Amino acid sequence: MKKRYYLLLLIIITPFVAYYLFVNTEWFVPKQKELSNSKGLFKELFREITKFDRESDTIYFSEWTVRPCGNNGPYGLSKYEMKMTKINYIKQNPYFIYIDRRSIDEVSFIDNKVIISGITGGCPGSNNCFHSEVTEFDINSKKGVVIYRLNYKIIDKSTVQMDVTGNSEKKIKLLMKYKNGKWFSKKLN
Repeated sequence: MKKRYYLLLLIIITPFVAYYLFVNTEWFVPKQKELSNSKGLFKELFREITKFDRESDTIYFSEWTVRPCGNNGPYGLSKYEMKMTKINYIKQNPYFIYIDRRSIDEVSFIDNKVIISGITGGCPGSNNCFHSEVTEFDINSKKGVVIYRLNYKIIDKSTVQMDVTGNSEKKIKLLMKYKNGKWFSKKLN
């Protein structure tokens, strides 16, 4: 008779334990994979920007923009809903690119041009600035300087669509392909 009670207790407790493990661990979340040779991807991107921007001898590329601190998560979602949202996002986006020092050098030299990568915003005294280890300046005070930024969509593990903007104007649209250990670019309309 006691075995039946233990079995009943086990049947009642198991769903609660399973729910707890699902929402509080990463066991059920698939892993994203980094794209191969991300340094080569950005080197090819910079090569295309230097072809486009023939006037400047120094090109500024913003890796990311500093945003205000705070809770940027979706509001009103339960832990279960947030976990399901995360799982669905990773299933739809199984690959990622590091857009930071792991894949982008602070200073690059391509085709006799200097490419300086940094961040925009968050500088002391100004929220509209460009900052890197090499230079820091208020964007409004530098006339004629173009800050390039990147929006991208990873199509699969060997194809990335990139939209490059300069001072918020669309400049270049590229399709990047990975083949034989190297990235190649093709301009799109």
